Amino acid sequence: MMTTTFKPPKVSEPLTDENNYHSWAKELLRALRSIELEDYITATHSKAPEKKLKEWQRNIDRTVTTLLINCEKEPQQLIRGCDIAYEAWDLLKKHYEDCTRTHLTALLLNITMMRFDDRTTTMSDHIISFEKKWAILRQTITSAEASSTTQAGAIKHFSSSDA
Repeated sequence: MMTTTFKPPKVSEPLTDENNYHSWAKELLRALRSIELEDYITATHSKAPEKKLKEWQRNIDRTVTTLLINCEKEPQQLIRGCDIAYEAWDLLKKHYEDCTRTHLTALLLNITMMRFDDRTTTMSDHIISFEKKWAILRQTITSAEASSTTQAGAIKHFSSSDA
């Protein structure tokens, strides 16, 4: 049986810290999607299918390897012990995704840039997607308000339209 050599995709700038997390995550997600490994960081493939255990493990390893080679030393240390790709992805997300004004702006833009296309989705699915994104924005604002009054003051104007 012939094996092929896996060459993990590299993004333009490795993850260094919270300052480049959002652009890095977006670019890495595209890179993983291009080699059909995106599902391994979204927990879609969190359980190994019984009949394809070897293929599943190989793809998990490829995804974790891709994450590791696209990180600088600090983020690598955070995920080095992770055997499952979505656990590593979630760990990075929780560590670097904070409630900065930039992050809230990105969330808000994500919502406002949504477009309905009846060729690719139903109206019901589109509304569900919108509601999920809106819930993430609201949760982020709520978390910020609970954790820091000074930070919440900086972002309060984003939540005022939700009243």
